[in-house]
Amino acid sequence: MNDLGKRVALSPSSNNFKECVDKTLNEGIIAGKKITMNWLVDALNYPNRKKLERDFRRNLNTTYRVYVMEKRLAVAIKMLDDKKLSVKAIALSSGFSNSATFCNAFKREFGSAPSVYRTDKLKEIVKSSCHMIKTDQPATFHS
Repeated sequence: MNDLGKRVALSPSSNNFKECVDKTLNEGIIAGKKITMNWLVDALNYPNRKKLERDFRRNLNTTYRVYVMEKRLAVAIKMLDDKKLSVKAIALSSGFSNSATFCNAFKREFGSAPSVYRTDKLKEIVKSSCHMIKTDQPATFHS
């Protein structure tokens, strides 16, 4: 039995395949586990790797590798909101082996480096906050 809790036995026709895979991957990433296909086979109590690979294609219309990368990036993008966290800390916390691998994957997926994404998002928040302030009244300064 894995250390993430009780194993969940899935069948290829299971409606909750995505839900179980997502839950297991999220828990594994947050726990700092090295996410591999063999780890996932064990965590989901699958009979073998080939069967899990087929079920990824059948139920999620993608491969294990692509799906895990998307999950890692989804975790990382949420962490980028916390400007106290360094890019390196985010990379390691979201399951990447180093910050260079993370930055390359992030740039391939989103078109910019994580630090640029963070800066642009902050600018967007500031800009939208400025639009919320009423501009029809003159500013008054108190001394």
